[in-house]
Amino acid sequence: MNLIIKKVDPNSKEKLTEIIDSLEIEFPSKVFIKPNIVASYPSTSGIVTDINLVKVLIKYLKDKGVKKIFIGESCLVGIDIDKVLKTSGYDSLKKYPGVKVLNLDREKRIKLKFMGGQIEIPRIAKDCFYINFAKLKTHNQTKVSLGLKNQKGLLLAKDKKRFHKAGLHKAVAHLALAVSPDLTIIDGINALEGEGPVSLGHLKQANVIIAGKNILEVDSLGCLVMGLNPYKVEHLRIAKELEIGQIDLDYLEKKAKGYKQKFILPKSEGFIKLLRLYLYFSDYTCSACLNLLSQIFRFSLFHPWSWPKIFYAVVLRRTNVLTGSFCQIPQKGRNICVGVCAKKIASRHNIQWIGGCGNFNIGDLIKKL
Repeated sequence: MNLIIKKVDPNSKEKLTEIIDSLEIEFPSKVFIKPNIVASYPSTSGIVTDINLVKVLIKYLKDKGVKKIFIGESCLVGIDIDKVLKTSGYDSLKKYPGVKVLNLDREKRIKLKFMGGQIEIPRIAKDCFYINFAKLKTHNQTKVSLGLKNQKGLLLAKDKKRFHKAGLHKAVAHLALAVSPDLTIIDGINALEGEGPVSLGHLKQANVIIAGKNILEVDSLGCLVMGLNPYKVEHLRIAKELEIGQIDLDYLEKKAKGYKQKFILPKSEGFIKLLRLYLYFSDYTCSACLNLLSQIFRFSLFHPWSWPKIFYAVVLRRTNVLTGSFCQIPQKGRNICVGVCAKKIASRHNIQWIGGCGNFNIGDLIKKL
């Protein structure tokens, strides 16, 4: 194994260069970096890859003679990636000579074998030295969101949705058979615990960076740092069965010594809530629906007309928002099904249904709460 972990606080981000140097990598002339920029959040949130670390990486690669650096992302279904790249500051990285910032939804793709069929991957991820720059954070469907899960951001919206219908853990693991990074880095300076992967999680100052050449081994060490046995994460266990890499617990425990922390893990009860507003989900719920509570409350910050509705749904009565093809039907409170996947549930149980697939009109949704 070729695996490095170091303590790095917010004021010593330059240590990233020491970590990569320890891996003794010879970089070619073209490098593709895939950060985690799931939506418009600041680098200090623990939700997205710290842009300042990416700046350090750019300078390092330039010093190593890399001529062309491509930074690309395709964020949550239904979210404007061009807008996210601008508001997150990532779009400004194109000012550096030889650096291009890409909306992966518009990049040329190649078809690769995937779970008995095919999947479309950005050609650039195969043509360049590929760096997966992930986050150290929890995820209320997959327990963790590290390197393997970050690869889902390579996909078009249609394939992201297909992942949830196929079973998220299995699809995430099999994706690493189709495309796997040459280097995986996990930014764990500002990490996320609790009901991640976005704003319902809580910032945790973990102050670590993990890097290695094998994505499964990097993720496994990340799990141990979070206080979680990697065998308890289904997509890591499947990835090992697929021979993506090894999970050598004896070796990993030695690496993790002195770095282990206790992260608050997702409750895994099939729902998340804010006071009396519940969002029910399953493995078949895609990220766009999973992010609905965050979208509702972010919308309300700028639209005062929605406050009475929000107050009524969150404080005065219990409201259950049901998503995905398979989710439990709560017996208490008012139920609303949201999204095309939940249409059959709504019809079968005579529940009010609001359509859409990623491109939800949040204002209309709030009016119906």
